[in-house]
Amino acid sequence: MTTFKEAVTFKDVAVFFTEEELG
Repeated sequence: MTTFKEAVTFKDVAVFFTEEELG
């Protein structure tokens, strides 16, 4: 369960940074 939560958190962070880069 912890691994799943970490994967989701990492995905959210990745999406956040991607949107920031795209402006």
